[in-house]
Amino acid sequence: MEGALHESVPEVVRRLLRRRMPPATPWYTFTHGDLSYRNIMVKDGCVTRIIDWEKAAYMPLWCESLCVSFSGCEEDEAWKMLLRNCMPGYDAAYSFWHQYHYLCLDPNICGRHLIDEAEREARMNE
Repeated sequence: MEGALHESVPEVVRRLLRRRMPPATPWYTFTHGDLSYRNIMVKDGCVTRIIDWEKAAYMPLWCESLCVSFSGCEEDEAWKMLLRNCMPGYDAAYSFWHQYHYLCLDPNICGRHLIDEAEREARMNE
């Protein structure tokens, strides 16, 4: 995952992210990675197949819950809300993912607060 971070993210921030990454325990599980309404085929009220498995992987248990927390489109929002109500919450994973995502974009704009926080923490630990 670290390879996707913007190149300007300093090492002190990378260390902070590593500490905040949720553990992969108690286990890994096979996840779809894009469980949205357009990937579930239904006929006569029954699920007949689930398609588009290119994002599937063995991931920490919190990953599928995290994936359903982001809606790809307005039509998908109601479906994602139903899924979120059926899945356990992983607040630490959500927080980590948002921080990671911003640092992958442009850390000087989106992730500046995290960079400042990591630098303050590093100074306190000196």
